[in-house]
Amino acid sequence: MITRSKKQEVRARRTSLDIMTDLLTILSTNPCGKTQLMYRVNLSYKQCSKYLEILEKLGVVQQFVQNGIKHFSITNMGELYLFDMSRDFGSISEGEESVWKSRSAQSPRILSELSN
Repeated sequence: MITRSKKQEVRARRTSLDIMTDLLTILSTNPCGKTQLMYRVNLSYKQCSKYLEILEKLGVVQQFVQNGIKHFSITNMGELYLFDMSRDFGSISEGEESVWKSRSAQSPRILSELSN
């Protein structure tokens, strides 16, 4: 029987909510441009653009121009969202794949509340 090393183990994909929370978490400590953000969250340019557009429509992220470059920052509503997520879901413990797995039924409700 062949066993896989830890490097070869297949990792579960992040959910959309995990990715959006990662984006918000980074922006909460450091407003930055799209390129820097996509590298820090490990997304393609297209994926990063898609998620930032969603987050802007929800009102949790805003763009601004600094030195002729678009930057993104978290809004007050985004800060409240992160606070609520950490209060309601906690944080990922080592070995867990997602904070959302155990709460998947509640996750859509939270995002829909933000958009209302």
